[in-house]
Amino acid sequence: MKQVGTFEAKNQFSALLELVAQGEDVLITRHGKPVARLVPPEGSPAKPDTKPVRQGYISGQDLIEVMQRSPHKDIELVVPGFPMPVRDVEL
Repeated sequence: MKQVGTFEAKNQFSALLELVAQGEDVLITRHGKPVARLVPPEGSPAKPDTKPVRQGYISGQDLIEVMQRSPHKDIELVVPGFPMPVRDVEL
């Protein structure tokens, strides 16, 4: 169950509703004390055990785990928009 404060709940209400639509419960707190809970309507499907995955997307942690299991550990990953990896070069 996700827990958010009232200020965050107000500012992120649409995103919280999306979580609830996916089966997640959301607890709203004020000064750390529960004041409300957003839950899916009765009869809606239960939250799936697995995370939804977007095609062509892999989380950073999943990518690290895949690369650690890979037999090709000497391959460097270059991500567009990130600085190029630093390499030692003899002059």
